Amino acid sequence: FISKAASIFSGEWFGSYNQNTRIKGGAYPLFLAVNRLIGLPITLSQALLFCGAVMFIGYACRRLGLNWILALICVALIMFQPALFPVRITRENIYSSLMLISLASFIFQTTSVATKARIFYSVLSGVAFAFFLYTREEGLWFIPSAILLISFSVWRSPVNVCLKSRVSGALASLSGLFLIVGGVSLLNFSYYGVNSLVDFKSKEFRLTLDTLNSIDIGSDTHFVPVSK
Repeated sequence: FISKAASIFSGEWFGSYNQNTRIKGGAYPLFLAVNRLIGLPITLSQALLFCGAVMFIGYACRRLGLNWILALICVALIMFQPALFPVRITRENIYSSLMLISLASFIFQTTSVATKARIFYSVLSGVAFAFFLYTREEGLWFIPSAILLISFSVWRSPVNVCLKSRVSGALASLSGLFLIVGGVSLLNFSYYGVNSLVDFKSKEFRLTLDTLNSIDIGSDTHFVPVSK
């Protein structure tokens, strides 16, 4: 991750291609490169991102109708959950933060009346969700959750928000998502000639894996005598 971040910072994307270049998601190297521009210690940046995400989800709970006491309890429970608190320099430290930002943005999108606010939170949720997907090599099992959240945002919108505004908010979320995914894919194609996010999802990798798994080695033979 650090070598990839150094390549990004020097304007070379992920650097020269090898077996490790696109084996993992690139969101964390991007975070490290941005942190290099800011100049803060990486552990402090991770902690600040996590604290901001937790406060954001706490404020979102208020928008859902929880009183301040219950919202603060939710913030405290998430903030001091040991599994989520960032203490190491690993990509999992921004994974939970991006998830919380994406979820809170969806909540704000569903409860906002002003069109500009709905569009802003919609794009933010899509962008955060895109980086969330690009942090780890997750599969398509995220897609049903995204469809469910977008459908809920259309249905749960305030009654004084017209259908056109609800649909535009959902489209803005998808636009933010595909903006990041498309941009990363375009850069990968420009530097490496492939438009997938990671090698695990490339057609060639899946074909090779299927070929290896299709080899028939026959049935096991038990109790074979072996001489000394």
